[in-house]
Amino acid sequence: MKRKISFIAICIAIISLTSCEYDKTPIEPVPEVVSFQIDVQPIFDSDCIVCHNGGFIAPSDFRAEVSYAEIKNKFLVVPGSLEASNLYQRLIGNANIMPQSGPISQAKIDIIGEWILQGALNN
Repeated sequence: MKRKISFIAICIAIISLTSCEYDKTPIEPVPEVVSFQIDVQPIFDSDCIVCHNGGFIAPSDFRAEVSYAEIKNKFLVVPGSLEASNLYQRLIGNANIMPQSGPISQAKIDIIGEWILQGALNN
């Protein structure tokens, strides 16, 4: 009887460890056309404005009403070039990584990168 219970427990453990592989939530694909207002600004809202809010903590202001002008005026993004875009380089960890609390998800970095490659439009 003990052997049967042990065998069943081992089988359940093996099944539970291997069955989770397909239960993972898929990563959201990058939109075909990335919108600053719909796709990029929400990333700033959730991950950047804690520090970049027009206060004294960080020099750039990523609040919705001023973020696009701030990005353009401070040359944080070079439309079409990830290598020349300081914002993108900081997100991927070149120079000082942003946010300082740790990197944002790769999906969010991909959205911002695609927005830059598409011309960094205020759309």
